Amino acid sequence: MGRTHKILFFFLTVLIVAGGGAMYWGNAEFKQPGPLATERIVVIERGASTTAIARDLNRAGVLTNSLVFRLAVRLSGAGKPLKAGEYAFPARISPESVLELLRSGRTVVRRVTFAEGLSTVEMLSQLARTPGLIGNVSISPGEGTLLPETYHFSYGDKRRDILRRMTNAMQDLVANLWNNRDEGFTVLSVSIRESDQTITDFIARHGLTYPFLMDRDGSASLDFGVMTTPTTFFIGPDGSILATKAGMISQDWLEGLIRESTGT
Repeated sequence: MGRTHKILFFFLTVLIVAGGGAMYWGNAEFKQPGPLATERIVVIERGASTTAIARDLNRAGVLTNSLVFRLAVRLSGAGKPLKAGEYAFPARISPESVLELLRSGRTVVRRVTFAEGLSTVEMLSQLARTPGLIGNVSISPGEGTLLPETYHFSYGDKRRDILRRMTNAMQDLVANLWNNRDEGFTVLSVSIRESDQTITDFIARHGLTYPFLMDRDGSASLDFGVMTTPTTFFIGPDGSILATKAGMISQDWLEGLIRESTGT
């Protein structure tokens, strides 16, 4: 009986020592620098399991031991999900830092820049070709309703959301110019060969507050040499055309002209 107890005690001791050694090894593996020699971009898909994420990171060379990573995810507490997105993993990042990054949701920030002078069709075409965005744009905004600027986004964002931001940015710009105009400065929109109902719906849809004029037969656009829409004219108090811009305009262009003409 005594011999049995000694054998059992020895066996338990071996287990405890082995378990402690495994924990020490696993903790060391978790904290030590990883195998990456240079920064690596990896996309974590929505709905991916911990096992799938660990496998993908292992294949990408971010992790050397996916088992240690999976155990760390499980043991470090529930209610701390790994967030989907596009991540930039720096060289030599440890599994511990990988886990912290995936839980933080600090994804790569992408950008798309729309140049001044592009038409709405050209901007929509560029938006459709921008990598990293998802979904299609089902609406066709009117000319002059999108602000050409640089817009930041994350992998997996929707194209329609970028389009909404572009529309809101143009509305905010025009509203700001209209609300803060000096005496004698007016924003006017001239619609070419459009019906009253079309313009009424357009104004209501975009919440516009500045005056609209109607060029019903297109004669005014011919007199001003309009070859494409939108075309913006900056006209002085004496009726002279100070500047002309074919295509979309930017806030910097407008504000620069205002400062130049007013000396402010």
